[in-house]
Formats: sequence, C-alpha cells, structure tokens
Amino acid sequence: MSMVYHSPQADVWRNLALEAHLLDRADLDRPLLLTWAGCEAVVLGRNQNPWRECDPEALSAAGVPLARRVSGGGTVYHDPGNLNYGVITDRTRYEPERVYAVAERALAGFGVRLERVEKTRLYVRGRKCSGHAFAFRRGRALHHGTLLVEADLERLERMLTPALPALETAAVPSVRAPVANLAEFAPGLDIPSLRDALERAFIELFGSGPRLRLSLNDAEEEDLTLREAQLRAPEWLYGRTPPFSADLPGGRRVRVRRGRLDDGRGDWFRPEIPEP
Repeated sequence: MSMVYHSPQADVWRNLALEAHLLDRADLDRPLLLTWAGCEAVVLGRNQNPWRECDPEALSAAGVPLARRVSGGGTVYHDPGNLNYGVITDRTRYEPERVYAVAERALAGFGVRLERVEKTRLYVRGRKCSGHAFAFRRGRALHHGTLLVEADLERLERMLTPALPALETAAVPSVRAPVANLAEFAPGLDIPSLRDALERAFIELFGSGPRLRLSLNDAEEEDLTLREAQLRAPEWLYGRTPPFSADLPGGRRVRVRRGRLDDGRGDWFRPEIPEP
C-alpha cells in the first residue's frame, strides 16, 4: 500500500516546509509520494555556500526567491516547468533503487530512456534532466528530486551564476553539467502528464493506494507555519553556510562564519560591503 499527495501550493518555502513536516510527522505505515510544481526559485542543499552557487543579490534584484532545503545535495533551479517529487518512507524499508525506478518507469512510458550518473543524477542523451537529494532522521528517509520538463534553461544558467566562484570552504559544491528539458525528447510531455505517470509508476512499484488531497488539522498547520518561518529566516538561509574565506574585488580578503563577517562586528556577509 502507498499514499500519493500533490501539493497545489506554488510557494517554494511552503512546499519545502511540507516535505520536512511529512518527513518528521507523517504516519509512515506505508510509503508516501509528494509532488509539486512551484514558482521560480533557487534552492540550495543543506550544506552549501549560497555565494558559490548563485548570486543572492542578483536573485533578490530579479525577484527570485533563494531557499535552503533540509536535505543535502546540490543547488537546483525551480520554475513552473520543473516538477518536484519526493518519496518518504520508514528507513528500514527505504530502497533507493526503487525510488529511482519511479522516474525511470514514468519516463519510459513516453519513450524516454534515463541514464543514472554518479548515483544521484539522471541524464537523457548526455544531458542532465534530474538531480536527487536525501535526508534521514528519526528512522525515516526522504529521497526527492527535480525533473526538468519545460523549464527556461537560459534563465536557469543566469540564475545559477555564482557571485564568488573561488572560495576557500568545505561547503559541498554543486556538480555543474549540461541540462535538457524532457519535453525535448517527448513531444506533448508536460507537467500534468508526467505527474500522473509518476503517480502510476509509484503505485506500481510501492503498492496500490489512494491518491489523496493533503488535509492538515490545526496542529499540523501550526507546525507547517513554524517550519516555513524557520526556512525563510536568514539564520537558516545564510547562517547554515559552512565557514569560508574569499578575496573580494579591490583586494580585500574576508572570513565568514555562519553567514556573518568574522571581524568582531558580526554583520551579515554581502560581497559589496565596502572597506571600513
């Protein structure tokens, strides 16, 4: 038996909070599939450096949200042409091969053959179309990924241009690769049809079960609201950044800890901060 949820929300923080809520609080007597497609956003992995992965100031100027999720892995670009999906299960029943098989089986129905590269990335004809990440806690597993269906790939490249590509840091770097939209290889493929195919493949692989519209009680809504606020907070987005050093234009060298300048003042780091 399995459960299938589709989030109607477009807000990136709301959906990331929902994933974390379900990971911690859902009744996992059976595996759960969550799908969602959202607004434009850039999403960091839990242990990444935002200034090496993108340009936070440029994103802000463009009105593009920057978020950090609870799982590891690399930075991804979201827009309405990107489908997100995640499988949440008891860790004792977690089988990564079966989770990957959900996307592989769903796309096979459209005549698209996916190739696995270095365990966490799915390619089609030599270009990346999907990245995956993981979170494990309290005996539970979250295995989630993105699928580029009809995304704006030129904008993706611009939004993932780093402000400071050369840093001294232990932060986990993203592995950059040529990307492709799945619709390029399967005319007529779109977000709704792929979502339906993912749900069918999940039920085939994990057992039949109901397709449910997510309904939360008051306590669950309160928990979700709290998690969303935590994900939006600078202490999470910037404060989670591992320590790093960087040389700024003009020859100034800075050290940053928990997202703040390590100069005794504790200001949030911004690359354009002038010399004192």
